Amino acid sequence: MDFDELFENKHRRTGYQGEHSYNNGGRYMNDERYSGHGRGDNMQWVAILQKLRNNKKLKMIAITVGFLILVVATILVIALFPLIVQLVNYISQNGLQGLYEEVTSFVDKLWKGSGK
Repeated sequence: MDFDELFENKHRRTGYQGEHSYNNGGRYMNDERYSGHGRGDNMQWVAILQKLRNNKKLKMIAITVGFLILVVATILVIALFPLIVQLVNYISQNGLQGLYEEVTSFVDKLWKGSGK
């Protein structure tokens, strides 16, 4: 199975192609498939979502990728939680002006090459 066939889902055709009124150069003007033609990027997303809804493999890939993104985001929040708590405590003690001064002094040290 080619990558293009994964998106096209060529193995499961229903046979229903919509209502046709007249042919205009190979395209039927009252065809339900082209009812939103001319709306731009919105219809591309609708077409992608339609393909996603009809294709089991593509749906499983999307669910897996979404789940992995959720897991990675959760792990990052858990790993960075102590740093976030320290930052909130520093801001509550010194205010935003103290944080600004600390950041600018650190950047100035880095700019001059002295590091820490």
